[in-house]
Amino acid sequence: MLKNLADIDTDDVTEMFLTSLANLYDPHSSYFSPRVSRISVFQMRLSLVGIGALLGFEDNECVVKELIPGGPLIWASNCIPMTRSSP
Repeated sequence: MLKNLADIDTDDVTEMFLTSLANLYDPHSSYFSPRVSRISVFQMRLSLVGIGALLGFEDNECVVKELIPGGPLIWASNCIPMTRSSP
Protein backbone atom coordinates (compact mmCIF):
# COMPACT_ATOMS: atom_id res chain seq x y z
CA MET A 1 0.00 0.00 0.00
CA LEU A 2 1.03 3.61 -0.35
CA LYS A 3 3.17 4.96 2.47
CA ASN A 4 2.66 8.68 1.95
CA LEU A 5 1.04 11.21 -0.31
CA ALA A 6 4.22 11.70 -2.34
CA ASP A 7 4.01 8.08 -3.53
CA ILE A 8 0.65 8.61 -5.27
CA ASP A 9 0.74 9.07 -9.04
CA THR A 10 -2.00 9.22 -11.67
CA ASP A 11 -1.97 5.45 -12.21
CA ASP A 12 -2.60 4.90 -8.48
CA VAL A 13 -5.52 7.34 -8.46
CA THR A 14 -6.99 5.72 -11.59
CA GLU A 15 -6.60 2.27 -10.04
CA MET A 16 -8.32 3.33 -6.80
CA PHE A 17 -11.19 4.99 -8.65
CA LEU A 18 -11.81 2.16 -11.11
CA THR A 19 -11.54 -0.48 -8.37
CA SER A 20 -14.13 1.41 -6.31
CA LEU A 21 -16.38 1.67 -9.36
CA ALA A 22 -15.99 -2.03 -10.19
CA ASN A 23 -16.78 -2.97 -6.58
CA LEU A 24 -20.15 -1.20 -6.87
CA TYR A 25 -21.20 -3.70 -9.53
CA ASP A 26 -19.26 -6.77 -8.43
CA PRO A 27 -17.57 -6.97 -5.01
CA HIS A 28 -15.02 -9.47 -6.33
CA SER A 29 -13.76 -7.26 -9.17
CA SER A 30 -10.86 -4.87 -9.18
CA TYR A 31 -8.84 -2.87 -11.68
CA PHE A 32 -5.10 -3.34 -11.97
CA SER A 33 -3.00 -0.53 -13.36
CA PRO A 34 -0.55 -1.64 -16.04
CA ARG A 35 2.31 -1.62 -13.50
CA VAL A 36 0.41 -3.68 -10.91
CA SER A 37 -0.83 -6.03 -13.63
CA ARG A 38 2.71 -6.77 -14.80
CA ILE A 39 3.83 -7.43 -11.22
CA SER A 40 0.91 -9.74 -10.40
CA VAL A 41 1.26 -11.72 -13.65
CA PHE A 42 4.98 -12.13 -12.95
CA GLN A 43 4.29 -13.33 -9.40
CA MET A 44 1.61 -15.79 -10.57
CA ARG A 45 4.01 -17.33 -13.08
CA LEU A 46 6.52 -17.91 -10.31
CA SER A 47 4.12 -19.48 -7.83
CA LEU A 48 1.29 -21.09 -9.77
CA VAL A 49 1.35 -24.86 -9.36
CA GLY A 50 -1.42 -27.01 -10.74
CA ILE A 51 -2.59 -30.31 -9.33
CA GLY A 52 -0.82 -32.21 -12.08
CA ALA A 53 -3.85 -33.53 -13.89
CA LEU A 54 -5.71 -32.88 -17.10
CA LEU A 55 -9.34 -32.39 -16.11
CA GLY A 56 -12.50 -32.62 -18.17
CA PHE A 57 -16.27 -32.78 -17.74
CA GLU A 58 -18.49 -35.72 -18.55
CA ASP A 59 -22.16 -35.91 -17.55
CA ASN A 60 -21.79 -32.75 -15.42
CA GLU A 61 -18.97 -34.31 -13.39
CA CYS A 62 -15.30 -33.41 -13.20
CA VAL A 63 -13.14 -36.23 -14.59
CA VAL A 64 -9.37 -36.71 -14.28
CA LYS A 65 -8.49 -37.50 -17.91
CA GLU A 66 -4.77 -38.07 -17.33
CA LEU A 67 -2.03 -37.40 -14.82
CA ILE A 68 0.79 -35.04 -15.78
CA PRO A 69 4.26 -36.54 -15.25
CA GLY A 70 6.10 -34.69 -12.49
CA GLY A 71 2.93 -33.12 -11.12
CA PRO A 72 1.89 -33.35 -7.45
CA LEU A 73 -1.06 -35.64 -8.16
CA ILE A 74 1.14 -38.34 -9.67
CA TRP A 75 2.24 -39.22 -6.12
CA ALA A 76 -1.33 -39.64 -4.83
CA SER A 77 -2.12 -43.34 -4.72
CA ASN A 78 -5.89 -42.82 -4.61
CA CYS A 79 -6.17 -40.93 -7.90
CA ILE A 80 -6.23 -42.72 -11.21
CA PRO A 81 -7.21 -41.38 -14.64
CA MET A 82 -10.94 -41.30 -15.42
CA THR A 83 -11.84 -40.88 -11.74
CA ARG A 84 -15.10 -38.98 -11.34
CA SER A 85 -15.65 -36.20 -8.84
CA SER A 86 -19.03 -34.47 -8.44
CA PRO A 87 -18.93 -30.65 -8.40
